[in-house]
Formats: sequence, structure tokens, C-alpha cells
Amino acid sequence: MLLTVLCPFVFAIILHSSNITASAAILQVPIHQLDEYCPYPPGYDRACEFQGPGLYRLINYGFQYAATINTSAPDAAVVSMPLDNTDWAQQWGIYYIDSSENVTMIYNRATGAALYAATSKKPVRTMYLPPYDKRAHWTMARDPFADVEGGPIVFINRAISGVLDLSATNENAGTPVLVYPKHNPAARNQGWYLQLMRLD
Repeated sequence: MLLTVLCPFVFAIILHSSNITASAAILQVPIHQLDEYCPYPPGYDRACEFQGPGLYRLINYGFQYAATINTSAPDAAVVSMPLDNTDWAQQWGIYYIDSSENVTMIYNRATGAALYAATSKKPVRTMYLPPYDKRAHWTMARDPFADVEGGPIVFINRAISGVLDLSATNENAGTPVLVYPKHNPAARNQGWYLQLMRLD
């Protein structure tokens, strides 16, 4: 039990202190050219989807921006920004809290703080939170994008029951990432590619 509780905090520390090699170039690649920035890892069938616990970049399926924290403080808003390989604020550790229920917590690499949702239709933020706080619990679903090349993911918040959403009314960089009721069917701005940086 103690190990289960401590694991996310250990992962957050590893995330913040670890070093991975990344190209200094800023990616400016059309979303349909998945193999350019989501190469298929050895032993895996698909690119740009969850391969297991590790470090990823969350790239919006509709607007080709990465989810990024807007400040170096743990309590930060999450916004959309152009892809930048050198920016740790765009990198997120995704780790299971309960693998049998597909429940994860998502930690920002730059601060080690967890992604959470407090209110429906409002921006998501990061903060240091304990692993039992359901505001920071996210499940992943392939529907309704199961047949889309690369496999966009829908992230569902367990406390709010909304999904991670990039406002469809604003295509500019810096747009807040929200938690919002899932459209039926889910819209492209509610799907996320996962660019694998490192498996843990």
C-alpha cells in the first residue's frame, strides 16, 4: 500500500531530474506526417499512442499544438503552444495509479506537478497533488478515433467526467486547455496524439 501511494511522487522526482536527448530543432511538421515526429518504437505496432508508462508529449489532434504549462511554477495553467523539442514544459509523464481500471496520473516534466481538473468547462492546471485525488485521475479511451491513423486518445477526468479539450473557437497558440463534456461524437479538438519520448 505504501509503495502504491509513494510511486507517483517518486515518478515525479525522476521526471523532473532525468535527462533525455532531444533535437534542438523546433518541429514544424503537418499532423498527417506522423512518422516524422512519432516514429514507431521497436516492438510496437502504432505510432503516437500510449505505449506504456513513460514520458510523452500531448499533441492536439485538431490543432497540432502541444499541451504546455505557461509558467515554471507548480501551480500553472495549461495552454497550447507550437511543438518544441527542447521545452520540458511540453513533456508529460503518464503513470498508472490503477492499471486494472486504466487510471493514470499525468505529471509535467518541468515541475513534477500533476495535471488536474477542478471545474467543468474551465481550464486545467497543474499542482502537487496526492495520488488519491481524483481531480488528477485520467482514463484513456480510443473511441471515437479507433480507426484514425496514429490513434488519437481521449483523456477522461474521473472527478469531472469531462475530457481534455482544446477550445475549438480559438486556433491561436496560447489557447487554454480545458476539461469539457465529450461531444457525441467527440470532436477533433478532444483527441490527443502521444509522442513517445521515453518508456519507464
